[in-house]
Amino acid sequence: MGMTWRTQVPMLEQGIASTVLVLGLMLAGSVRVSPIAGSCVVALFALFHGYAHGVEMPETVAGWDYGLGFVLATVAIIGAGILAGQMMQEANKKIPIRVTGAIIAMAGLWMIVRG
Repeated sequence: MGMTWRTQVPMLEQGIASTVLVLGLMLAGSVRVSPIAGSCVVALFALFHGYAHGVEMPETVAGWDYGLGFVLATVAIIGAGILAGQMMQEANKKIPIRVTGAIIAMAGLWMIVRG
């Protein structure tokens, strides 16, 4: 039997809400960052969101199955977002991207306010 350990991420809910708010503000403000800065932001987001999903994994499922499903769902969601963003950008539709960002930012703010 192997040893199990758990690390706690402090202020997990606030971290998740903050990442949603920051992502929305970045989209709403059409913020452009370097690939390195973008990778750092994504890594921070992944820390909070991935940890939350990991600790919520039911004990009755196989870790590899859960992890694979989680990764595939994440790739599909991110891929759909990238595709939608590219389609709007090619159609020179910056307003819908900014409005979507504002809606995401409001959701993040609501998450923070409701605690």
